[in-house]
Amino acid sequence: MADYKELLSKVTAGLQERFNLSARAIEDIFSRAVINVINKEELIFKQGVKSQFLFIIVEGRAEVSRDNVKLAEVKVGDIIGEMSMLGKNKATATVKSLMEMKVFKFQKEKFAILLNKYPSLNRAIVMEAINRKNEQNDEEFS
Repeated sequence: MADYKELLSKVTAGLQERFNLSARAIEDIFSRAVINVINKEELIFKQGVKSQFLFIIVEGRAEVSRDNVKLAEVKVGDIIGEMSMLGKNKATATVKSLMEMKVFKFQKEKFAILLNKYPSLNRAIVMEAINRKNEQNDEEFS
């Protein structure tokens, strides 16, 4: 498997801009993550089931669906799990990998500490959740 620094380099620039964080802050945040490989067609989240993890995609893509209706695809640099992190801790959608993926996996309790330490990360995650919810609502009503 590719090493930590190589994988982090794939998403650093985009995340620095998106979260308004320094390279040093990005290093601190991702030093608390575990690199996971997710197999093709593996279920990452199941709608309505509690999850204790948040993922940032480093390689690959996954499909997001609700009630067996495809809502979106997520790709490199995207965050998955932010909705349940900020809500009731139950997944609002099912996420299934479309190919082998590499992700940074965060335990929610540890990530919550980072949200307090880095307010701009907190704002970005909240905005990500709001945007995702708006996209889901648009899909449902179109």
